[in-house]
Amino acid sequence: MQQLTGLDAAFLAMETSAVFGHVGSVCVLDPSTAPEPLTLDRLTAMIESRLHLLPRLYEHLNPLPYKAAAELEVELAISLKEEGYGVWQG
Repeated sequence: MQQLTGLDAAFLAMETSAVFGHVGSVCVLDPSTAPEPLTLDRLTAMIESRLHLLPRLYEHLNPLPYKAAAELEVELAISLKEEGYGVWQG
């Protein structure tokens, strides 16, 4: 396990039960030099191909191993749906 960077720790320190997910961004893409047209499917695939980079931060914040936590989140989503709650998954 590695220590969070100062910036990551500062963002985490701002999180509360009432204020979460406070980080936002705008991404401007210039597809003029892309070898193929940029579509939502291609953009999604590119992002998904880099998701493996997240476990280091995720494991620092969550004591469960990444795979176990991901499976637990799916089980929780299924349970919430069965209880009638709206659950959106990407």
